Amino acid sequence: MCSSSSRSGSPATGKLILLDSQSSSPDWISNPESLLNKASEIGEGVFGTVYKVPLGSHGRIVAIKKLITSNIIQYPEDFDREVRILGKARHPNLIALKGYYWTPQIQLLVTEYASNGSLQSKLHERISSIPPLSWANRFKILLGTAKGLAHLHQSFRPPIIHYNIKPSNILLDENFNPKISDFGLARLLTKLDKHVMSNRFQSALGYVAPELACQSLRVNEKC
Repeated sequence: MCSSSSRSGSPATGKLILLDSQSSSPDWISNPESLLNKASEIGEGVFGTVYKVPLGSHGRIVAIKKLITSNIIQYPEDFDREVRILGKARHPNLIALKGYYWTPQIQLLVTEYASNGSLQSKLHERISSIPPLSWANRFKILLGTAKGLAHLHQSFRPPIIHYNIKPSNILLDENFNPKISDFGLARLLTKLDKHVMSNRFQSALGYVAPELACQSLRVNEKC
């Protein structure tokens, strides 16, 4: 069963909530959890595991992130409110959040799929038979990433702070346009404290702002 974002009232537990009308499609099945049965894992990060999921017979593909439930908001109303804020972040250089599914045991985020993987894979995990990124594509990725971050910082009040920008969170579409993923997911933590943040992002210390690495947590869109 699924629900459109135009409906009013409290979010229903165990329903797929769609954040835009274009996502409403017969391809969506009644039990979103069963989507994972035909999914292939394509990545794993500090917030959860990402799966590539085919939908229907038309070749449509989405990405589904299964969130790690530890430290994630456990009340559907709070989760719904924060996810809807992230769903409003629409920009060519941001991964579009299309919907979510919430139960006390499992939380799924449904997003668009980027067919060329992550910048991390292109820079550091490339096999020898695949040529490196051209300088033109590198510049495109650099500029697009800056534009995506600028949108998060300038188009929302308060600004959406990524907290974890790094090559594995910069995804590439079929034309090597960059799309920032995982933005704002820190909003889904039950509390934004030093212990949680240091545990979540200790693997990315080479990329985080000095303010966050030092655990001051006095961060803003400039750091």
